[in-house]
Amino acid sequence: IGGWFITAGAAFTICFFVEVLSGVKQRHQWFCERLNAINARYGLFKEIRGLGLLIGCVLKDEYAGKAKTISNEAAEEGLMMLIAGANVVRFAPALIISEEEINAGLDRFELACKRFLAGVSS
Repeated sequence: IGGWFITAGAAFTICFFVEVLSGVKQRHQWFCERLNAINARYGLFKEIRGLGLLIGCVLKDEYAGKAKTISNEAAEEGLMMLIAGANVVRFAPALIISEEEINAGLDRFELACKRFLAGVSS
């Protein structure tokens, strides 16, 4: 077949990864915008941080140690998420997640936050 096949394959791979990585930046922005809006409504986080689509929300001191509780509330809403220690809820979606999927997941996360706060105040 020759060297052109390997070269063409490498070029395709590079182009694919460049496209995926530029899409990750856009998805990161969508996540952070929504998470900041959720935080503006509920005031749960002192920091939203991360690179690409590994995003963590650090709980405010008054909610310290409650990341697992929020994760469990999210599971009740049908959202699988992670924790990174007792004070950080973490998102790690697929690199090709769609905007609609992000919004649907964060809608569920927002419901979980609302349920968590209702439980904390009662």
